[in-house]
Amino acid sequence: RRGAQVVRLEPPFNFHYRAVRRPCELAGYALDAGDRLMLGWASANRDPALFEDPDVLRLDRKHPKKHMSFGRGAHFCIGAPLARLEARVILEEVLASTSQISLRGDDPLRYARSIFIRRLERLDLDVLLRDGELAAEGLAIRGEMKIRADLAGGLGDGNGSFQV
Repeated sequence: RRGAQVVRLEPPFNFHYRAVRRPCELAGYALDAGDRLMLGWASANRDPALFEDPDVLRLDRKHPKKHMSFGRGAHFCIGAPLARLEARVILEEVLASTSQISLRGDDPLRYARSIFIRRLERLDLDVLLRDGELAAEGLAIRGEMKIRADLAGGLGDGNGSFQV
């Protein structure tokens, strides 16, 4: 439930195009079959008519999954359940093994240059581990460590290692 609010505020895609299938009207505009629409998920997810304080991360929202980040109907993202599961497992594991996580430096967030996809290229973090040790595919680091997660290719180098 809580992850839904993060996805609402930071959808993986900012928009998608759709083709109008038959003549209709949308918000007072006449549309013909074949017209193209750009559906703005990022904008729809911050609609003040649907969300009180739309720009605020509120984990106590009454209907947290009422967002458009995974689409709707026939175009609903088939991978949404897997994405939710992956996010939950990652957060549970990270929170269980760390005692402190903070953004590193003045510019820790680097977004990909794209108007379509909303994703980080890089996220610089300072991480203090709960037990002083992190094991990831044989990699053991003790005490305080600094991790640079290269998110363009996944977390770390894809082989279970982190850039430290």
